[in-house]
Amino acid sequence: MQPIVIERKRPIILKHIKILNLCFKEKERSMLVELVVYFLCQLALRLHTSYLKMAADTVSSQLTESVSNLTIHTKTVETQDVDDLECHDIKYGLPLLDVYKLALCFYKEKEGKAVHFSYEDKLQLVAFTQQVIHGPFTEAVHKLPPLGALDVVGKDRRLAWQKLGNLTSDQARAGFVELLSRKCALFSTFIEAHRREKKEKQRLAKEAEKQKILEEQERLIREAEEKIQQEQREKEESIKRQIQQALNEQTYDQFRKYAEQHYPGDPEKQGALVKQLQEQHYIQYMQQLQAVQKSVTAVKQEINNENNSEESAKKVSHC
Repeated sequence: MQPIVIERKRPIILKHIKILNLCFKEKERSMLVELVVYFLCQLALRLHTSYLKMAADTVSSQLTESVSNLTIHTKTVETQDVDDLECHDIKYGLPLLDVYKLALCFYKEKEGKAVHFSYEDKLQLVAFTQQVIHGPFTEAVHKLPPLGALDVVGKDRRLAWQKLGNLTSDQARAGFVELLSRKCALFSTFIEAHRREKKEKQRLAKEAEKQKILEEQERLIREAEEKIQQEQREKEESIKRQIQQALNEQTYDQFRKYAEQHYPGDPEKQGALVKQLQEQHYIQYMQQLQAVQKSVTAVKQEINNENNSEESAKKVSHC
């Protein structure tokens, strides 16, 4: 910066040198020229130092103003109540905690790649996350490690965090989501995709649960029917055994005498013949019993048909 200032002052220096050449002798002129150049260099150095100081003050004031602007969105979040927090559930179709987790993942994955945030927005987003994790700054400040003298970013982050005041964790989550949504249009699309994916998973889970319930009901019905059929078979077998036992007792003497006549002196063949005759007699008896049951059923059906015909005729006559 100093050579530039001297270069700008070169015409003034040459002008003064010409004046000195006219007024003084050669030796005096050389001494005065050196003196003038020295004073001009000192002036240029002071101007350069003043310029640097002014630039630093300007940057500092701009940075302070930018950080102080972070309170604009904070005041909005501080005035939120429970109804405002529930609006996020309605807006995104997901609970606030789920939306915040997705927002945090989105910010970590996309920041600096697909999307870019300003320094002030980054400060406020980090402040919201600190508020969620640690609570208000005043309650967590004694647990924080000291910052270095040159850690400007760290100081700005803590200042932004401090300005959040006593926001609750849910309010800080809502503030993070709201700021990210306003600054990045892709975030709403990202949330919508996750919402649809979650809705589809829930639908598939419900269908799977319904299918599981239907299969369980069908299994229970099938087992109940099988149990009833098994009991019916056991009951029929029990009745058949009782009938067969009763028939065997009635015909045993008759069949034994018949077997003794055919196989005299051979008890083994006599027993086999008696058993064979009893089984044949049982089969014939059951066939006759089934035929009788069919006849009875047919008679009952005819009686029912006649009764129905008579009732129909009575109805027609009344009409």
